[in-house]
Amino acid sequence: AARRLADELAARELIRITSLRGQRLGYAATSADQARDLNWDKIKSSCEAYEIRSTPGAAWSSGSGKKAKAADPDVSFLDTKMIMTCHRTGSVLRLRGVEDKRDAEKFRGFPMAEFDIDEAGSFPPELLEYLVDQCVAPRLGEAMALDGSRGGCLLLGSTPPSQLRGLFFEVTRDGSARHRPYSKRDAEEYANWRGFSSH
Repeated sequence: AARRLADELAARELIRITSLRGQRLGYAATSADQARDLNWDKIKSSCEAYEIRSTPGAAWSSGSGKKAKAADPDVSFLDTKMIMTCHRTGSVLRLRGVEDKRDAEKFRGFPMAEFDIDEAGSFPPELLEYLVDQCVAPRLGEAMALDGSRGGCLLLGSTPPSQLRGLFFEVTRDGSARHRPYSKRDAEEYANWRGFSSH
């Protein structure tokens, strides 16, 4: 399940960074090493698999014997800071480890089209709530969605946590006021729902 989640996150992030113009996307894991292991390397290998160039393309001849300029790369990676930039759209994906409130604060102030928190159940519950409620959620509504509307997306993914408390538990627990089962998304009781949906 963890491998499938990593594949899905990488695919979602690639779709958004190559489709949305001038947007920011964020990704958090419990440490920088975990962010690199779970998603950064997957994003880079996915770019290779889908022929999204991170290095200039080969130069070609126009038939006149003159060598043309090599094609510009589609994306660039700043490996030391785990930042990916799509040159066509100008959108940026930033991955970080969040081990304390200081790390969480580094995501504050930017409207995000999508913010993914991997292994959310492994975060200390108070830190996860601070990251979501204080640093990320206040600016999600300003970002652009794929359909052109306003409103970013917050995704929490995790293997089941050992602690049955906190934000991740509440937004995935049946019967919680903060939880809507995705299978019931069309039910009248969830009309105009703005909140978490579990899959």
